[in-house]
Parts: sequence; C-alpha cells; structure tokens
Amino acid sequence: MAKPSIFPVRDIRVYGEHDIFVTRRLDNTWQNWSEPENLGPMINTPSDDVFFSIPASGDYAYLSSTENSYGKEDIFRIRTTEAIKPEPVVIVSGSVLHSVTRKPVNAKIFAQVLQGEKDSIQTEYNPATGEYKFILPSKKLYGLNAAKEGFYPIAEELDLREEKRYRELRKNLLLIPIEAGAKITMNTVYFEQSQPEVDSSSFAELRRLVQIMKEHPTMTILMEGHTDNQGDFDANLVLSQQRVDHVKSYLVFKGISANRIVCKGYGSSRPLVSNYSEENRRKNRRVEFTILTK
Repeated sequence: MAKPSIFPVRDIRVYGEHDIFVTRRLDNTWQNWSEPENLGPMINTPSDDVFFSIPASGDYAYLSSTENSYGKEDIFRIRTTEAIKPEPVVIVSGSVLHSVTRKPVNAKIFAQVLQGEKDSIQTEYNPATGEYKFILPSKKLYGLNAAKEGFYPIAEELDLREEKRYRELRKNLLLIPIEAGAKITMNTVYFEQSQPEVDSSSFAELRRLVQIMKEHPTMTILMEGHTDNQGDFDANLVLSQQRVDHVKSYLVFKGISANRIVCKGYGSSRPLVSNYSEENRRKNRRVEFTILTK
C-alpha cells in the first residue's frame, strides 16, 4: 500500500527539538523507503512537533506542538499539501447478509487485487452485526470476497481504477446458501472481447467453484452463458455456448466429472438490465450457474 509513513525523528534537529519528516513506501515490502524529508518550517517550529497524523481523506493533518500552545502541548490542524498527502483511498463498508433472510452472516471477508500483483487485504469485521470495513488504495481492480461454510463463497468486482480522490462507498455482500435451485452469478469470471477463453483474473473464482463441487460430490449444476446485444445475434449465441463449454473444460481438468455439469448458452436473449450503456452491457456479459442437485 503506497500510503505515506510520517513520523517524528528524534535524533535529528533541524527546525526544533522534534521535527516531522516524511518517507514513502516504494514497493509491497516493508524494506524499501524513500529518503526521509523534513517537512520544513511551515510545519516544524522551533519547539516540539510530534504525533503527526493524516486521516484517510488526506485533506488535513493533525499534530501536537508546544509552539504557541495554551497548555503544555496543544493539538493543531493544518491543511495538507500535495507533497505530504497520502495516495487516495476508498473506504468500503457494508454488511454480509444471508441472501434470503437478509440476516447478518458471520463470514470470512477479504479483498483481492484482480490484476497485477495479487495482493490480499484483510478487513475490520464485526461478526455480531456482519459489518465490515476496508481501506483500499485507488487505481486498482478488486474482488470483494466473503465465505462461510454452507454458502457459496461470493466475489464481487469493485473497480477503483479511475478513482483519483478519497471517497466512501457502502456495499452489502449477499451470501447464497448451497441448496437446490440456488442461482449464482460468477461476478469475477471475465472473457476477452469476442473470445471464448477466460481471462487469467478469472481463475480465483473458478477454483472456488471447483472446491465447492469437491466438497459436495453429488452436486450438479446448469452453467449458463450470456452476452450483451452488440453484434450478430446468432454469433453471440455461439459465443456464449463456447464460453460456458470452456468453463466446463476447466472444471473437468481440475477433477470434476463432466456429467455433473450441463452447459447452455443464451447469447443476448436474457439480459439482466437494458443494454443502453456500456456499464449495463458489462453486467449482461456474464456466466451464471444454477444448482440442480446438492
């Protein structure tokens, strides 16, 4: 996480007894940091300046100083500059709920980067209420994951690649019980444009389905493929069938019997939403499966 680490350096005296410096983490390890830089006389006074803190929003910073204080040390708020602002983050919070009863579910939750380095980020979580909270660096594509025994582990896409500012987002995660008739959309299974093969970022969710089917050896599923309405209808029908057949091939390769998987491509005939916008068309380009027998 490329968040600034800002701290008082007590053995270097430049503007006062205790000055504030800034350094930034340069990679995903905790070993490589930029050269510490003094924040200068606009922040560091001739007195003690310590306990520098920046909230996630990054607009203001807080510190304790004895300079011009009414007590021994007072707390001051200053507006941050670009030089010391943290990388923008998005605070994502919500509840993990049973898809039918809407009651809280005590689940394991984590966020995973879907492209580039596959980092996993843990979260604050209240099992009594099902409430969770993530602080996620922007400019990345994430999958929000929730898992609980007896439920299909869910993964929902969260695209922060265009985010440039701090914001807060609320998103509830619905866990679907593993039972006959349950229908599950594979939210993080992707395909290249007009191609039947899954993208490499899809394998995490496909592995979850493999694991569930191995844990439930009598489970059979109907795998359904869908496209948006762009292009020729018949070509889309063929493409949707090719895509679910490709998913089936992966499951069989991983040890799932072929007779447990029925595949059907519907092309653009069953949209979830109107194909008016690219955002909606993306929702319609999907793979779903229905549990036929548990």
